[in-house]
Order: sequence, then C-alpha cells, then structure tokens
Amino acid sequence: MHIFVENSCDHNLQGLNSNGYLEHLAKFVLHELNLSENCELSLVFISELEMQALNLEFRGKDEPTDILSFNVNDDCVTPEPDGRVLLGDIYIAPSVVDTFEYAYSDIQTSIYERLVIHGILHLCGFDHCIEEDALVMEAKEQDIAVKWSDLNKL
Repeated sequence: MHIFVENSCDHNLQGLNSNGYLEHLAKFVLHELNLSENCELSLVFISELEMQALNLEFRGKDEPTDILSFNVNDDCVTPEPDGRVLLGDIYIAPSVVDTFEYAYSDIQTSIYERLVIHGILHLCGFDHCIEEDALVMEAKEQDIAVKWSDLNKL
C-alpha cells in the first residue's frame, strides 16, 4: 500500500504525522476494508482558500469545508494495467477543521483520525447523502475508529 501525505498549508499538525502515523492509520483502514496491498491514495492538507476553491469547483458551494474526497474509480478494487489500485485523493483543511464542532466524543480518536477514516470510506464508495447509506457509513466508521483506538492503547 502506498499512502502519500502532503502538508501544503502552514498549519501545524501537532506531530500528527510523525513517524508515518497517518500512513499507518490509512493502511489500517484499508486493511479493515479488505483492500489490496496495491492500493494507493493521497492525503493532502490544504489551506482554507484552496478548500473553498475545490468546494466551489466540484460541489458548487462557495465556502470552505473540512474534507473532500475524490475517488479515481467507482469501486476500490479495479487495478490499473500496472497492478496498482488507485483510490483517489483526500483533502483536509486544518484551519476549517479547527473551527468545527464534531460529535465524535465517544471514543479516544482525534478529529483528524476520524476525518482520514471518513475520507477513505468515501474513496471506497461509502456515502451519507441518503439516511440508509449514512447509517451504514457511520457504523463502519465507528467500528474502524474503535479498533484503531484499541490498537493504539496498547
């Protein structure tokens, strides 16, 4: 699995990616989803202005948001001719994240960990536009977050 992490904004991520922490998290999520070892994805931290521009271009909303995910394929199993499975890109705007209030107080994961899990689920076809789909996605996100939290307590 290849996870590319880029911090292209001036935001201090408080050591969140020291020692490849985010890469380990992303690989854990992909493993929990039973995905190929050939998967690739990018995790990019961007400024509020960059996020607003992406949100306007792709969702028609002229405002920043905390996270956007762009999948390469409609499924997350179709390999490229070279065998790689390109999942897509996840963009997170830390300055926006820091202004939101999230309802993830039930377990000991950071909001950034939850957003990475959430973004990867979107890359793999999970969605929350319809209530039924939202319940499935939320349950999967919660399950993975709990397992990740338990693993990191050791």
